[in-house]
Amino acid sequence: MYKTNPVKLYLTLFHNMVTTTPLEFYTGSIQTLTTSIQNTKRRYNRIAALRLLIVIIAATAAYLTRGNAWQYIVLILLAGLSLFLWLVAVSQKLKQELANLQSLLDINRQEVEILNGNYTHRPDGIGFQRAHHPYSHDLDILGKASLFQYIHRTTSEQGNQLLADWLLHPANETTIVQRQKAAMELRDQPAWRQQFQAYGSSNPLSIPTQNSVDKWLKQPHYFRKNSAWKFARFILPAISISFLLLYIFDVIQPGLFYGMLIVFLAASGYISKLVTPQYLQLSKHITQFETLSQSLEWIESARFETVLLKELQQALQLESQTTPHAKKASQQVKDLKKILDRMDYRLNPLVFIPLNIFLYWDLQQVIQLEEWKAQHQDKIDQWFSIIAQMEALSSLA
Repeated sequence: MYKTNPVKLYLTLFHNMVTTTPLEFYTGSIQTLTTSIQNTKRRYNRIAALRLLIVIIAATAAYLTRGNAWQYIVLILLAGLSLFLWLVAVSQKLKQELANLQSLLDINRQEVEILNGNYTHRPDGIGFQRAHHPYSHDLDILGKASLFQYIHRTTSEQGNQLLADWLLHPANETTIVQRQKAAMELRDQPAWRQQFQAYGSSNPLSIPTQNSVDKWLKQPHYFRKNSAWKFARFILPAISISFLLLYIFDVIQPGLFYGMLIVFLAASGYISKLVTPQYLQLSKHITQFETLSQSLEWIESARFETVLLKELQQALQLESQTTPHAKKASQQVKDLKKILDRMDYRLNPLVFIPLNIFLYWDLQQVIQLEEWKAQHQDKIDQWFSIIAQMEALSSLA
């Protein structure tokens, strides 16, 4: 996850917040963010120009040394490629930073609009309305120009639904007091709240995604619990790589190798066909897994004092505190996303076909996927729930 530092970004504004009005705070943030975006864009453009320059220099150097040993040309090209790829990685981070800064800028602009009374275009929660509710209609809890429309800062469908439920269903006194204290603490952390909202708005979490993941979690483990597949995971790549090495060192004839290559291709293709349903079920949600991971990590890294906020935070860290070498919730989601990213190699045939023939790539990844499922299948719903609760509390703040 790319991390900006909104606390540092807002340091001067936040330090003077007690003496400024909300409007002054938001407009000051807009000025700060606008400057940061301009500076980051200049850095991004310089890196882009430097990448082009590296290509030109490497190509020119290779051309000028063409009469020398080929090792020099290879060395120059490898050095140029290494530097180019490093600059690509830097550019990607700057691109993520720009997207995050733009989200924060949009949030502050929206806050100014809301303060000026321009908020009736926002989601109004009318879909959560209940017929014959004792007070919802009279008090304009939901609908146009409603309390929900004015205060909600939720980004996920789960958060929207939970905030509406809180407004429609009175809580007991203990719960009310806990929420009030949590909201008061979050009230004084505008940088944290806005960054949390920015992470959530990049690829908002949805209820269909949660339902799809839940459905996958309930499906049986086809590969992981099958001893034949667990054995094939190691023996099939060993056979394929052995034939490749025998061919490279001229131990076997090309005809035999190419014949076996067709067999390996057919076997790996058959396995990929079995893996595809799981891949399709989860791959369309990869961007939301990124949001889930970022949001969870932001909660994990915060410092809270009130009971409710600490309970929510500790629920994410409980396993890591009681189990040696256990990972935090955000890292566990990152691990899932990494597996799915590796399965995405199938979208590039030039990379995927050799990997799948000689390493049985899909088989390796699907077993890891099912192992992940076995370890974390009882936690996903809790992670979605915690984010929804933090979004609802942030709205109250």
